[in-house]
Amino acid sequence: YRVRPRGASFEMLEEVELLKSEDGIFRPCDAEVGPDGAVYVLDWAKDSPGGSQRSGDGVHGRLYRLSWRGRNGEPDLPLKPDSFARLRKLPDKHLVAALSTPDGGERRAIAREILRRGEAASTLPASLIQLLGTRDAPVTARLAALSALQGSWSDAAEEACIALIDDPAADVRRSALGALALSSRGVNESVDAALIRRGMDGDMTVRRAAAIVLARRCGPAAAGRLVESWSRLRQGADPFLASGIAYALELTGTAGVAALRAQLERGTADLREAAVHALASLHGPEAQRALLDAATGASPLSPALRAACFRALPGFGEPPDAPSIAAWLLSHAAEPPEARARAMDALAISGPSAR
Repeated sequence: YRVRPRGASFEMLEEVELLKSEDGIFRPCDAEVGPDGAVYVLDWAKDSPGGSQRSGDGVHGRLYRLSWRGRNGEPDLPLKPDSFARLRKLPDKHLVAALSTPDGGERRAIAREILRRGEAASTLPASLIQLLGTRDAPVTARLAALSALQGSWSDAAEEACIALIDDPAADVRRSALGALALSSRGVNESVDAALIRRGMDGDMTVRRAAAIVLARRCGPAAAGRLVESWSRLRQGADPFLASGIAYALELTGTAGVAALRAQLERGTADLREAAVHALASLHGPEAQRALLDAATGASPLSPALRAACFRALPGFGEPPDAPSIAAWLLSHAAEPPEARARAMDALAISGPSAR
């Protein structure tokens, strides 16, 4: 696919059909750019469960090598010698500099070679950190350097990533957050303060990453901040940003649900609405129970919001608590029809206990 950024995700501009066949057992399963510039495609070539098996059967399978032979006046692209072999001979300093190549396949090969050299190449981490901090270097080179640096993580690498959290390039900020989530350990107030700051980032992909990293680093202590981030979302907000914050809330465990319960009980009307929608986006019995308690309890909800609580109950995979819903229906005969109708819908899927 050819895509472009849109909000916290991407949108497809064009679907490219790279390879097709009338063969009934054509099962392409992987593709990679080789050292000669060709695209290599693996074909399962067997009418089998495919991905449910961990490997092929040792008998079937095909490998295709694709190269560009030109079209409509466009010149062909001749295959080149094994460029990866050349990269393996480069000195450490030149190897890092080669990350600036526009060839994505070469960048990946260089990153693998850096990881292969490991601790034997003592100057590599410093050179990678230097490239990371060079703001006029190609963003693709800086991202490749960051990927390679995670194989030799150190205090210096962590400090470099903390500095990148405020980098002008959104892709660099987001990737630095990801690196810190995977590699940084222990309490670091500088990291946590930067994560909170990036929770207000103008780029939605960075805001999404910041929420998830904050939850992974701080656990239950991040629940309050994440509820604030959710409450700042507006109706029709980017769905991928919303799903990222919801996922981060789930990472905080019961603390996230408790923070949303508190907002339901003590928040303004807008904050209560945000809490209901957040709980409806979560999974698990704690979130379902919180919605049920809000719907059937004394929470100061509008009829429409109470109906929204009931409407969300069937979406958790487990039937809601039928006795609680039935008791509310019996004791709230004068409740507006919308809320009662949604309560009846929830009761109807509760199974035999609803009777």
